[in-house]
Amino acid sequence: MEELLQMNSKERNRLKAIIRIETGSLNQKTASEQLCISIRQLQRLIQQYRKKGEQALVSKRRGKRSNHSLSDDSRKKIAEIITKNYEDFGPSLAHEYLVENYGIKASISSVRNIMIEEKIWISKKVKAAKVHQRRAPRDCYGELLQMDGSYHDLFEGRAPE
Repeated sequence: MEELLQMNSKERNRLKAIIRIETGSLNQKTASEQLCISIRQLQRLIQQYRKKGEQALVSKRRGKRSNHSLSDDSRKKIAEIITKNYEDFGPSLAHEYLVENYGIKASISSVRNIMIEEKIWISKKVKAAKVHQRRAPRDCYGELLQMDGSYHDLFEGRAPE
C-alpha cells in the first residue's frame, strides 16, 4: 500500500520541475531559474529524488519544534513568575522585569504569547468594545428638546426660572 505524502506548494513545484527534467522537456538551468535555486542545489535535489523518490523532496523538519522555541519548563516558569508578580503588566514591561530580576532570556514576543495563552493579558484588538445604551428616540422626527440652564429671569416673571 502506498504511503500518503503531504507536500506544500514549493515542494510540489520542485517535484513537477524534476519530473520534467527527467522526461527531457526542461533543462536544469531553466528549472533552477523557475524554482529560484542554484543549479547545484537542483542537482542535489535530482540526485536525492533518484535515490529516494518523492519522499526526498519533503522537508525533514516537518512536525518538529523550532530550534529557537522555549522548553515547556521555561514557559511554565515564566507564566508562574508573571502571574505571581507582574499580572497587571503588559508584555514589554514584564519582559524587562524578567530580564532584570530573574535573568530570563526570552523574546518579547515569546512573553506576549505566553501571557496570551495563560489569559494573563488580552491585546487591545481582542478586548470587547464597551456597549453604550441607546437613547429613546423622539416622538416626532426632528423634534428637539430645548432646555435653558441659565439663572436669569428670561420670561420676566411669567414662568418659573
